[in-house]
Amino acid sequence: MATVENRIDQAYNWMVANQGAIATWLAASRGSLGASAWVIASNASPQIESFGQILQDAGYPVWVCDGTADDVQIQAAVTYLASRGGVIHFSQGTFQITVKIVVSDIYGLSFIGETVSSQDAYSTLFKATANMDGMIFGDYTTNYSSILKFENIKFDGDGYTLAALYFDDIDSVQAKNLYITNCTYGIQSAGRCEHWKIERVTTTGCRYGVYIGGTGLGDSI
Repeated sequence: MATVENRIDQAYNWMVANQGAIATWLAASRGSLGASAWVIASNASPQIESFGQILQDAGYPVWVCDGTADDVQIQAAVTYLASRGGVIHFSQGTFQITVKIVVSDIYGLSFIGETVSSQDAYSTLFKATANMDGMIFGDYTTNYSSILKFENIKFDGDGYTLAALYFDDIDSVQAKNLYITNCTYGIQSAGRCEHWKIERVTTTGCRYGVYIGGTGLGDSI
């Protein structure tokens, strides 16, 4: 009897052998996948990376990173969901962040990494490679960004980053199963930031863990 691993390998080999036909079918049958986008790390498993590339080539909201400036693909996913909100799913692997990822004027956006198997095991990593205010920089230009959610992600500022998550005038922030290291601030707020929910967030090598500043009304955790 074939093992689960053998079945996965067989399915993967079939997929690779039939990439052209799969891409044609996907392009012809493409419909809405809901308010979701997927970003795949350059060092994700070959199966995930290959299938992600097929979906990306067929026009689905999937971005496969190259391991250099992965913030480009992540920002594209944010832009794709800017008018509707939704969920950005991140694969296992490392995402190299060279400039801050800006989230502005969006209602309901989630950054969700791979499931955390234990408190110390994070398979989705955002790693800064240059100086920046925050790896994720949430603020507003005309409207308050509302309900931003982050889950199952490790942030490594590598000594470059002021804050892993920086927020200015955000209605609601939810952070769960995050591990933040080597930043000045793990999570920093300025201005009006209301209705925070923080659950199982660990910071190490940071001067401040969670810092809530600003003079706005209603700041609360």
